[in-house]
Amino acid sequence: MRWKLMLIISLLVLPTIVLAQAVPQDTDTSREQLIVQEHKNTRKFVSDEITRQRNDFFKTMEKEGAEYEKKANSIVSDAVWKLGLMWAGISFFVFGVAGFIGRRLDKRKWNKMLDSAKEQLKAEATQQKTQIDQQKAQVVQQQKTVQDQASALAKAKPQLVAMHQKMQQDQKKLQEVMKELGVGGQ
Repeated sequence: MRWKLMLIISLLVLPTIVLAQAVPQDTDTSREQLIVQEHKNTRKFVSDEITRQRNDFFKTMEKEGAEYEKKANSIVSDAVWKLGLMWAGISFFVFGVAGFIGRRLDKRKWNKMLDSAKEQLKAEATQQKTQIDQQKAQVVQQQKTVQDQASALAKAKPQLVAMHQKMQQDQKKLQEVMKELGVGGQ
């Protein structure tokens, strides 16, 4: 039943569709030319509009491209400057740290040399002091020896004086004896 209904509807609608597609024979040519002219005008308008929009698009894209290129160049230039400053900072830091470490090492080296020189001077001073102390001890020993000899001489002086006086007396006696004997030429 349905298919019959569909068939009837299609038979009724189909002739209307076919007739609507056909061009009537009694068409006015001026209208046809007007339609063709409108169609040409429409195509020309669409073509001109597409060309205008395309040209506007290219102009806009070139303008924006130039702006983007300028912005990109600016960004690259800023990045190069920042990178340069960063490397300058890193270089300054590295050379500063190297100089600081170098000065610290030099200071340590000079301090070691100074300590070594101080120790050498102390050793020389100690050696000289030891020599001076030894010489002082020798001088003190010699002074003691001299004092001992002087005290021994002081003790022996009365005996020596007595001995000397006795020798003088003996010499006088000897001279007297020699005079008596007539020896000696006096």
